[in-house]
Amino acid sequence: MKVYLDNSATSFPKPLAVEKAVMNWFKDGNGNVNRSNGSGARHLERIIYETREALCELFNFENSDHIIFTKNVTEALNLVIFGLLKRKSHVIVTGVEHNGVIRPLEQLKERGWLRYDCVPVSRTGNLDLDALTSLITPDTKLIIATHASNVSGDVMPIEAIGEIAKNNQIPFMVDAAQSAGILPIDMEKQNIDLLAFTGHKGLMGPQGIGGIAIRPYLASQIQPLIYGGTGSYSEQLTQPDVMPDRFESGTQNTLGIVGLHAGLQTIKAIGLDRILEHEQQLIKILQDAFEQDSRVRLIGNMDYTKRVGVLSMDFVTIDNAVAAYELNKQFAVTTRVGLQCSPLAHRVYDTYPQGTVRFSTSFLNTVDEMHYVVDAVKQILSQN
Repeated sequence: MKVYLDNSATSFPKPLAVEKAVMNWFKDGNGNVNRSNGSGARHLERIIYETREALCELFNFENSDHIIFTKNVTEALNLVIFGLLKRKSHVIVTGVEHNGVIRPLEQLKERGWLRYDCVPVSRTGNLDLDALTSLITPDTKLIIATHASNVSGDVMPIEAIGEIAKNNQIPFMVDAAQSAGILPIDMEKQNIDLLAFTGHKGLMGPQGIGGIAIRPYLASQIQPLIYGGTGSYSEQLTQPDVMPDRFESGTQNTLGIVGLHAGLQTIKAIGLDRILEHEQQLIKILQDAFEQDSRVRLIGNMDYTKRVGVLSMDFVTIDNAVAAYELNKQFAVTTRVGLQCSPLAHRVYDTYPQGTVRFSTSFLNTVDEMHYVVDAVKQILSQN
């Protein structure tokens, strides 16, 4: 049996509908959107419009022309961080942010443009909301929060964070890399101004597509990350202000959008509640098997209902890298070992610098697979 449990990195396998949509692109996806006038381009334009609308429905966002496509969530985060923040800005982030947020901030910090503070998160995944409020200053221009930690799966209280941001008139950006397509996201209720997402994880699409939803009041305040041809206002030498063209220069990844469109349709047909419950039940099997085992240490909140389908293990009697290698070599179980591009989170969970072995599920994993993985881990432990 082969078991893929690295869905936090990229989901696999993809739904059959996504596979079919991508293959059909090679037959019907001729033409370049906003450039060509053939039927293929018009078909793609309709798919792109429907995908923006489907994302608005999923995230409860009203302005489909303010859904901007990027190649991944990292580019979406960079678009805002480099395009919105001015000199002497102050930014607040959670203590479990991914390097997709931290590295751009560090780059601007090194240039002397800004400073940022991290809100403390406990080893059980609880964010200190009082500390967040105390960190706000007159120079605070942005609050950023991951929705779910890619290390532990712990869900951050984004609705409470959004309320604090709204009361202090500070834009709030959520990194939904680990939550879009799994956890309910309501930009209105949760007071989210900027929602960065990727298409190849919970949204079940192919790699190379992501995006960001931008509140209309912020669009003019953000400078584009890339300038160039948009297929519109070609008589102008300056970048168009019309949305979404302002932020979508160059040929779009229509192959990725077509696949994402099919992924979104699949999620709608299944239902978010079923997806989350299934993934949590799968990870509970793994947690129940090892929570009392002194040979491993489980990371984060042990209430599995407060996590997405992620469980990280710090092996005590064997090096984590060796454990992951043997799981793959002997049992064909794919995981992710190391720091998972999130050293801040590992410092929170006291797993720095050794990292963890991360197991992350998808809706397409099965109960039988999880029991197989439990047996595999037990055998690895018994060998050492």
